[in-house]
Amino acid sequence: MLILKYIFSDELAERLPGILGLLNEISETRTALELLETVTRYLCHGTSKLTEPELADAIRTAFPETGGDLMPTLAEQWFQQGEKKGRIEGIEMFLEAKFGPEDNA
Repeated sequence: MLILKYIFSDELAERLPGILGLLNEISETRTALELLETVTRYLCHGTSKLTEPELADAIRTAFPETGGDLMPTLAEQWFQQGEKKGRIEGIEMFLEAKFGPEDNA
């Protein structure tokens, strides 16, 4: 809820380490990391008030034991998803150019 509150605020970068620290208090590490991934995706797509270094620093602060390893893993996943989406779109464009638009009738 705090992320929703501050997503468009200039205070987001300042408050983020504390907000993410709340996730680290969850007893199950796997659940906390899954929530962190969801929150990170939301932040990356939902605001321009936060830079990538600020996000990485907040994660490292809130998750000192795993935060340094987590950002590259998340970034790799996002890159692979983007790469896959790009390939699919490229194939669709090629097929449309070769065979014309899809007939939806």
